[in-house]
Amino acid sequence: MGCPKLPAIAAGAALLAVAATGAHGQDGSYADNPDIFRDGYKVDWVPASAELPGERASEDFGLPFKVDWSLSLRGAYQHDNAGDHYQALLVPQGSLTRIFERGQLSATGEAELGKLSGDILRLDALRLAIAGDYRLDSLTTTSGSIGLSRAQDSILNAAADVAQTPVVTALSGEGTVTRQFGKFSLALRGSFGRTVYEPTTLTDGTLRDNAYQTTTWFGGGLRAGWEATPILTVFTDASLQRNLFDGASPSVGVKTDNYDAALRVGVAGKWQDRLEAEVSGGLGFVRYDDASLSEATSTLYDASLTYRPDETIAIRGAFSTAFVPPSSEVASTRVEYAATLDASYQINAWLALRANAAWSQVRRTDGTEPDTSYGLGVGADYALNRHTTLTADYAFAHTEDYPDPARDAHRVTVGVTFKK
Repeated sequence: MGCPKLPAIAAGAALLAVAATGAHGQDGSYADNPDIFRDGYKVDWVPASAELPGERASEDFGLPFKVDWSLSLRGAYQHDNAGDHYQALLVPQGSLTRIFERGQLSATGEAELGKLSGDILRLDALRLAIAGDYRLDSLTTTSGSIGLSRAQDSILNAAADVAQTPVVTALSGEGTVTRQFGKFSLALRGSFGRTVYEPTTLTDGTLRDNAYQTTTWFGGGLRAGWEATPILTVFTDASLQRNLFDGASPSVGVKTDNYDAALRVGVAGKWQDRLEAEVSGGLGFVRYDDASLSEATSTLYDASLTYRPDETIAIRGAFSTAFVPPSSEVASTRVEYAATLDASYQINAWLALRANAAWSQVRRTDGTEPDTSYGLGVGADYALNRHTTLTADYAFAHTEDYPDPARDAHRVTVGVTFKK
């Protein structure tokens, strides 16, 4: 299936840029993911010349904290298997940052108000977060965050029998304490969270219960590192997480409460501010409370590379693996393999370019067909002045969820962002 002609794209997007607002989401299982708050596919675009938190002034108009805000108005045109769709977006964002002598504390909030053609205006996503770090002494640092989100995915990517996607509310928090012992370092971390899935409304008016997806989880981990050279650090990382579900999975008929554990060893390197890399491998396993479910074991790999040849260019690639529990259709444990590649180039003070690509595959331990998806995107930001930026993006996504037919989506988004 090909893209529509460029004039149609531009006309549809331009009309929406002055309309109310609209949104593009993913399927319900990802509605609590922060990725829903941005266009494109799992990429945060940060200009290479963007100032770091520590470089910002600690006071703003006499206030004891830094104030930032922005408001984005965007129009979008999407062409997929179901036809053509026009959307509009209204995305306000704001943050407060307080920098101390030994650390900083920030509070952020963002929302996404959306309107599809022929639909009503609705709140598609809302996310609030508080994060901070503090240096207890010259050898000990702490950091932590807590976040709350509410999201409802667009109907565009939902199954044919779905009339309204579920509202998903998520609360999560994490904290880390790091201690240096000469060339050795220890980092102890802990985390918790709860994600609540409301029912899905089907086209026949009935409700589909999603209690089997509602989850409470908590866990922790320990990372020990040794500075082999001023550039390279060898480390080992162990983690354990407890996952509790509110209801039984329709695919297996029982609750899939489990323990998820992993042990990895790896090497991390950093050369000045230009190159950062990390690679690790290890073993992970999932053990279920119910004896009817088989324990799953898999080799896990993770790698990341960030390259900044100068202050205008940033390139980052990553690969990761993770367990996925049984779902409503799949009765076996799955392992997800995901790869991403992001790049940004600040050409000058007015123009920034960006590009990204992503691939993921979820493989089932029972050997049946995997689920595969991939996508790519390109975009540009043009600053009219210090307070106004024009944006333009194109994104393509391909999804294969066995046994459903493959889906393709082409999306063009244009808009304007006003900022402090």
